[in-house]
Amino acid sequence: MANSRTAGTFRYALQLNQAGPVLLRNVTGLLISSKLMDGEINDFIKNRKIESLEYNEVTLEFDIPLPEPVFQLFDAVLKGTVVSGVVSILKITSAKKVVRTYDLGNCNITEVSFSGVDGSAKEKGFATLKLRPQHIDLIQADKGTITLPIAVKNQVFLQSNFGIAIDKVSSARVRSVSSMAVRPHFTDASQVPGTIDFIEFKTLRLTLSESETDKADWQIWLQDFIKNKQEEGKNGTLTFLGPDLKKVLFEIALTNLIIVSALFPDSGAAEEIPAVRLELMYDAATITSNGQK
Repeated sequence: MANSRTAGTFRYALQLNQAGPVLLRNVTGLLISSKLMDGEINDFIKNRKIESLEYNEVTLEFDIPLPEPVFQLFDAVLKGTVVSGVVSILKITSAKKVVRTYDLGNCNITEVSFSGVDGSAKEKGFATLKLRPQHIDLIQADKGTITLPIAVKNQVFLQSNFGIAIDKVSSARVRSVSSMAVRPHFTDASQVPGTIDFIEFKTLRLTLSESETDKADWQIWLQDFIKNKQEEGKNGTLTFLGPDLKKVLFEIALTNLIIVSALFPDSGAAEEIPAVRLELMYDAATITSNGQK
C-alpha cells in the first residue's frame, strides 16, 4: 500500500537587505539550471560535464499598498538610485515557521511594475519586482518563527478602483490604463551588479470612449499631437483607491506625458461603446503616496 501524505499549506515571505520579512503575494522563477560541456567519447558514449550554473529571472508579487521596505526599494528604483540588492525568500508554514530559505545574491533588478487598472475588473491589483540573481543558495532552516506585519483593514486594492488625472484634460471617464513597467538597463551583464546605463519607462495605454474625445480639452491635446508633435507634454497622476473609492492607497506622479499613438474605432468594431486607445510615453514616475507609510 502506498504511503499517503498530507500536503502542508506554505506561503512565502521576502527579507530584503536585512529588513524585517514581508509577505509575498506570489513568487515564480526559482530555477537553477546547468550549462553543459561535451567531454571525451569513450566506447561510443559521450561524457558530459557541468560547465557552469545559470540562474533564472525571479518574479515577486506584492499586494498594494506596498510593505514599507518594498516601498522604499520601488521608490529608489524609479529614481535610479538603487537597482541591485541581496534578498532572501523564506518558505513558511501557516504558523510562520521557516522551513527553507533561498538566498539570492548580487541581484540586478530588471523590472518593477504595477498591474493595469480597468473599471470592469474584479481582480486585486498588485506590484511586481523582477530580479536576476548571480547565485542562489538553498538553506534548510531550523523552523524558527518569524514576525510579519499585520494587515491593515480596508486597504484592499481592486483593479477597478482607480483614478487618473492629466493636466487640462478631463480624464474621469478613462476606462482602463495598462500595466506600468520600469526597467533598468545595465551597461554590461558581466559587470558589477548595479552599474546601469539608463532607466526605461515603458509606455502606458489608455482606453476611453470615443465620445469623450469630442470634448474641447481632448481635441486640443489630440490636435497638438497630430499637427504640432507636442513640444510640451502634460503631467498627471495615477491613483489606486480603497474599497470606498476615497482612500488613496497608492499614487504615482507621471512627468511629461506625450501621446505617441492614437487608435480610433474601426468601422466594423463590435464594441457597444466605441473606444479610442491612446499610447502615452512619459519621462519619469514618482511614488507620491503609499497607504502603508
